[in-house]
Amino acid sequence: MNLAMKLVNITAVVCLLSAMPSMADKLKNTDAVTPKISAKQVNIEERNKHFYSLSYLKNINDFQLLNNDDVDVVTLEYGGKYAWGDSFIFFDRLHASADIHSLRKEKNYLEASARLSIPYLFNQPTIASSTRDKSTLAKYVKDYFVAGTVEYSYLKIDTNKPYSTTITNSLLGVGIAWQSDFFSYLNSNFYYANNEKQESDYQLTLTFAKSFTIAELAFKTNGYIDWSSAASDHKASFHFSPQVLLDLGKVFNQPKLVFVGVEYSYWRNKYGLSNVDDEHTVSAMVKLSF
Repeated sequence: MNLAMKLVNITAVVCLLSAMPSMADKLKNTDAVTPKISAKQVNIEERNKHFYSLSYLKNINDFQLLNNDDVDVVTLEYGGKYAWGDSFIFFDRLHASADIHSLRKEKNYLEASARLSIPYLFNQPTIASSTRDKSTLAKYVKDYFVAGTVEYSYLKIDTNKPYSTTITNSLLGVGIAWQSDFFSYLNSNFYYANNEKQESDYQLTLTFAKSFTIAELAFKTNGYIDWSSAASDHKASFHFSPQVLLDLGKVFNQPKLVFVGVEYSYWRNKYGLSNVDDEHTVSAMVKLSF
């Protein structure tokens, strides 16, 4: 398993390289059949496509385990789709101002994921693109993957003696891109998580997106669900985090450029801890997509 987790760490390098279009273009194979992307909170319809976004979030109420009243989060995202699969990277920069309840905190969080299409690995067309596959499976599954993710977190707390800590977790598993007439995309990954500072466990991740209109205004909702299993030193954890965003750019004839809305976080047993209340946090959000 240690060797497998070293391979997962390599996915971080793959993701960082794929974030550069010049590198991704070298991977282009015009004779290959394209699998469908399904990275967290991203859906790209054609291979060798790149998605970038910059978001700003401002909490409206407190987070659990982060009781600062004033929390600002800036997020950079990259998603890419290629003949061989897909990748996704996001980086959070969190700043929590000091107040009467809590000390000043700064946090960096990086998550890098890559998925390799199993049909592509064996030089076969994806289920969705195969004209010969009329099986029941093809009605429900677009593609299936070997999936890997690396999570890195750095936290600094201002005290008389400034305190900082880092955590790195490696996840390896399988993923499925599901056929859906309702969702823009619907995906699932099941991982074995090799955690640095907790006992290893299992994680199920679901991602989804849906576009809709109200009174000629364009909206989209997207988000994810993470469930982590219990282990000897932590409880099972459930995290549901959807976003509801208005395509503000479309109002000014610039669709899919500027979005405004809210993000909601429901987190039961945050980080596997049972001695904290359930998190119910709403944040205002502005997002630029490129």
